[in-house]
Amino acid sequence: MSETVNYSNEKAGLWSRFFARSLDITSIFIIFFCFLLALFILYPSSNPFHSTLNSQMDANAAGYCIFILFLPFYIFIDAAICSAFGNNFGNKLLGIRVISDDGSKISFSNFVKRNFIIYISCLTFGLPLVSTIAHIINYSKYKKTGTTIWDRNSKTLVISYGSSNSRTALCAILYFVLEIIFSIIGKSIPENNYKYSNNSYSYSSNQQLNSGLPKRIDDVTILSSIVEKNNGYTYNYILRKENGEDIFISDENIINRLRQSITNDFSKRYCYGDLKTLKELGYSITNIYRERGNAVALEVYIDKSLCNN
Repeated sequence: MSETVNYSNEKAGLWSRFFARSLDITSIFIIFFCFLLALFILYPSSNPFHSTLNSQMDANAAGYCIFILFLPFYIFIDAAICSAFGNNFGNKLLGIRVISDDGSKISFSNFVKRNFIIYISCLTFGLPLVSTIAHIINYSKYKKTGTTIWDRNSKTLVISYGSSNSRTALCAILYFVLEIIFSIIGKSIPENNYKYSNNSYSYSSNQQLNSGLPKRIDDVTILSSIVEKNNGYTYNYILRKENGEDIFISDENIINRLRQSITNDFSKRYCYGDLKTLKELGYSITNIYRERGNAVALEVYIDKSLCNN
C-alpha cells in the first residue's frame, strides 16, 4: 500500500520550480567540482586537462566539459536523494515538492524517468543556447496546458507547501551567489591550482624522461638528459666516441650540415610523428650538443613555425 502525502493541491509557481532546480544542480555540481579539483591537485596525473589549461578560456572550457559530463550523473543523484528523503535541497528551500498525481510518494525509478525527460527536453544535455530555447518552449507549453512534458509522462505534479514570492526572491539571490562562487573557483584554476598541478606533473615527467640516461644513441652521440621547463623540452647531448675520445667540430660547413640534418629529423617527428603531441600542447624542443668542457658545439631549436600547418 502506498504512503500518501497530505499536502494541498496548490501547484508550485514556475519561478519557484526554476530556481529550485537551478539551486539544486548548481550546489551539487560545486561539491562535485571541488572534489575533482582536490583529486587533480593531490594526484596531478589523474587530471585529463593538466597539459591543456594554459589560459582562462581553457579553464572555462574544461569546467563546462565537466558540467556536461556531470549532468547524467545528477539524474541518479537527485533520484536517490528524493526517493530516500522525500525531497531535494532546492525544492526544500523553495517550499515545493514533487509527488505523483495520486498523492503517493514517487519511487526511485520514476524519479529517474522524470529526471531523464528533464535532461533531454529541458536541459538539452547542458547545451547553453539550446537549453535556453528549450526553457522558453516548455514555459509556453506549461502556460497552455498547466503541466510539463516530464510531469505528464511520469504522472507527477509539483505542489507548494510553503513557497512565497519573498522565499523565491531570496533563493534566486542565493543561486546567483553560488554562481559567483563557482566563477571565482573557476578563475583561480589556471593561476593557482592547475599551475601547481602542472608543476607537480613536470617534476614527475622529468624523472621519468631521464630514467635510463645517459644513453648512447649512436657511435658519436650520448643523450645525457632531458629537461622540461617553460613550455619546452631541452635535449642535452655529449659528443663522444665509443672509445671515449671527445669530438670537436670546428668546420662551419659540417656544423651547418649537422644542424640541417637534425632540424629535418626532429621537425618531421615534431610535426607529424611520435613528438606531435608536444606540438599540439604548445611545447618547443631545443637540442644542445656539447663538446669536452661543456662547450656548446651546436644548438637546434624546433617549434611550430617549422610545421606546414
